[in-house]
Amino acid sequence: MYRQKGRLLSVLSGRNRVTVRFWPFSLSFKTSEIEDVRVLGKIPWYVGWGLRINPFKKRVYFVTNHKNCVLIKKRNGFWKEVVVSVRDPEKFVSEVS
Repeated sequence: MYRQKGRLLSVLSGRNRVTVRFWPFSLSFKTSEIEDVRVLGKIPWYVGWGLRINPFKKRVYFVTNHKNCVLIKKRNGFWKEVVVSVRDPEKFVSEVS
């Protein structure tokens, strides 16, 4: 179980589910929908902070810093890729995969 709670961004994985909340938006999906999870390098500065979307890649970003993030590839759903900035990316990957 991975838990990160902050003012704007909170990430929770457990009970076969991953939930990401960036006030006032949230995204929740089952861990069985996850195809791959890996640590992504630093997010480029031009992506910005906050909730960002890339409809061409079907990717959504939940970004609160420009440090290493986690890329979650899903099997189904509209958002095929979810990028989340977490405090401990290696721990998140080990907990979810």
